[in-house]
Amino acid sequence: MFKHFSIVRIMMTVKTKLSMCFLGLRNVAITNVIVFL
Repeated sequence: MFKHFSIVRIMMTVKTKLSMCFLGLRNVAITNVIVFL
């Protein structure tokens, strides 16, 4: 039970970091588009 919970926590952490990286990349892309326009 505890092992499963820790795995879920790790998955949530990885998911959060990936989504944060994705948002950061998207913001950079939007900024680049605005700059180029």
